[in-house]
Amino acid sequence: MIELKKTIKQNNLFIDELTEEVGEIVKNTNSEIAHATVMVSHELLENVIKYGIFNDDQNLNVFQLESDNNSIKISVTNVVQSEKDIDNIVKRISTINQSNNVLDLYQKRLLEIKNNRVQGESKLGFYKINYEGKFKLQSYHKNNIITIVAIRNLKE
Repeated sequence: MIELKKTIKQNNLFIDELTEEVGEIVKNTNSEIAHATVMVSHELLENVIKYGIFNDDQNLNVFQLESDNNSIKISVTNVVQSEKDIDNIVKRISTINQSNNVLDLYQKRLLEIKNNRVQGESKLGFYKINYEGKFKLQSYHKNNIITIVAIRNLKE
């Protein structure tokens, strides 16, 4: 059983250091799974830095990695600005989970970005996590705190 839990700090160096640590933890697994785990960790952490709120109670922003012989589970919990932000996240994850063709969703989003780029807002991370990383996404929320969970079954 592998387990790692860290309070998220609001800087890009922290993301790099933590994803490096994740890489060290999973380096002895299948290389494709190790790469996917690092990528998913990076995407989720980047979302917390970009969209999360950091205040005096830093302990609300948490990264967690758990792994056993059956699955890898990565989660981030963070404070967001509004219910609207939570609704957007839940809607995006729901759309991905209900789709029979995530590649199509991913390609459509890439085309939207190409045709109407808003600086700093690609909103591609969840598509990458699901399609490229082969991780299933879930979300849980209460008030303005959301937890996003990415799980990859290792027995498929």
